[in-house]
Amino acid sequence: MRLASVLRRALVPLLLAAAACGTVETIKDLQSLVGALQERFGESVSVNLSNGRLLTLTFVNSRIADLPGEERTRIAREAAVFALARFPGAAAVDRVEVAFQSMRGGAGVTVSRTETPMSFRAAELRAAVDSLRAATDTTRATGAPASAMPAPAAPAPADSAPPGGGAAPPPAP
Repeated sequence: MRLASVLRRALVPLLLAAAACGTVETIKDLQSLVGALQERFGESVSVNLSNGRLLTLTFVNSRIADLPGEERTRIAREAAVFALARFPGAAAVDRVEVAFQSMRGGAGVTVSRTETPMSFRAAELRAAVDSLRAATDTTRATGAPASAMPAPAAPAPADSAPPGGGAAPPPAP
């Protein structure tokens, strides 16, 4: 009986230490992801991982939030794919949510508003993730920077090409 008590006392701290090491590694991975997202999108981003399964990206005071819905959704999906491609724990992630938060305040008071996040099933993003990883591997092999990826497209001016592409109609006489 005494041996069992000694083993329990020794085993519990070891298990806690092992769990903490995994947590520390996950925190480092998430911090790295934040930096990569901020570099890629040029925006302030926070990242949250819930139960290892839900990855939430929150763009704070982002110009992306002001874009038309379709463009905002496209960039949100692009951010979700980028995050899954960069996050080492992505295999366990079931869903990626992308939210836009407006924060204002001063004198110790903060007022924030967060839109309902756009939600993407990780399984639906995997093909795009694989393509992004392959492109990243190719750029590494050719010596280009690992972050070499086109920047998110800026919205087209209202007087440019008509919806659906093609050339703009000639001006009326």
